Amino acid sequence: MSYAMYLVVGFFTFGIYTIYAHFKMIQRQQEHFRRMGRFNDDLLKLIEERAADIGQSQQQARGIDEVRVLNEDYQRLQRGKERSPGLWIVISIITLGLGFLFVLWFLNADLQQHQRAEAEYIEKASTLLNKLGIGKHPIVVDEVVPDRSYPLYLFLTVITLGLFEFYWAYVRIKDGNTHFGEHDRFEEQLMGTIRAAA
Repeated sequence: MSYAMYLVVGFFTFGIYTIYAHFKMIQRQQEHFRRMGRFNDDLLKLIEERAADIGQSQQQARGIDEVRVLNEDYQRLQRGKERSPGLWIVISIITLGLGFLFVLWFLNADLQQHQRAEAEYIEKASTLLNKLGIGKHPIVVDEVVPDRSYPLYLFLTVITLGLFEFYWAYVRIKDGNTHFGEHDRFEEQLMGTIRAAA
């Protein structure tokens, strides 16, 4: 998603495009969370199959259980963060923007919790894969989305009569793009390691 497009098209459409842009931000975040849930399930299945194939299921039972619990925790977290893009845009419109304040909060807060949970899961799973003979080094996942202070950002937006929102919109878009970029990096590294051992 492009911040420049957000500004330019938003200006020429008198802000209408910004409504659509936030719909897309919520939508892509939700799709990403669900996709990562499927990815985690597949990775756990691979670990269990690999352990069984090389006769290490009993020896690595504790590690497998830890990864399984982390996956269950992630799936539970993801289910608790399900947000309907259409619903929240409608709520924001009919409440004259009040509902949008909650959107501004959860776009960062949900992504923060998501990246923390996925980093723990991927790093633990890749360490276990190393013990099962897949790869030599665990994958390190960088938590690239900072924990932004919602009260501070809201306060700064109010006292600058909305001018700070230009920066806030920039970081909302940037955080998602940066997180997806980090995903491309570690997923490619992880999949390369798995393919090399196939």
